[in-house]
Amino acid sequence: MGPTLVWWRDSPKAGLARAVSAAVILVVGTAVISLANDFGLEAFKHWQIWLIIAAGSYLMSNPFNVDTISAGADWVQWRRSRLRKANYLKLYELTKIRTSYGGADLHLALYDDERGMDRTFAEWHRDRRIWDLVYNGIAHSVANGADIRPSDLGVLKLHKQRMRNNPPD
Repeated sequence: MGPTLVWWRDSPKAGLARAVSAAVILVVGTAVISLANDFGLEAFKHWQIWLIIAAGSYLMSNPFNVDTISAGADWVQWRRSRLRKANYLKLYELTKIRTSYGGADLHLALYDDERGMDRTFAEWHRDRRIWDLVYNGIAHSVANGADIRPSDLGVLKLHKQRMRNNPPD
């Protein structure tokens, strides 16, 4: 891997915001269910409900995780602090490129000879400079014959890209 050209790090405050949002969703959901069953807001008098809300908001939000994305001229690395795990790809040696919908998000999965990485488009676009390096690697890999479906070419706006192994019709 060459030198790091650009990097982006998640804010620790973002984890707190995710946890608070998850807690609010669970409190509102509990209130709606309690009111719908004619219990009023009696559910909130029980400590077990608060334990479920606290555990649920932790599991939903992953508040202590900090993502770090770094990229060089021909590589990208994604590091998760909580899992102490890092994954990197060689951008000019991608062998398979896939897009898919997961829930409300569009996902981009990239694979080189040794490993793969699947992230949402929102995650890839957190820093425009990182996305530019990744997109350039995708375009070169497609030109060099990476496995990509026609629908993925359209999503990535690469339909005019000349492919070495799959020339356009």
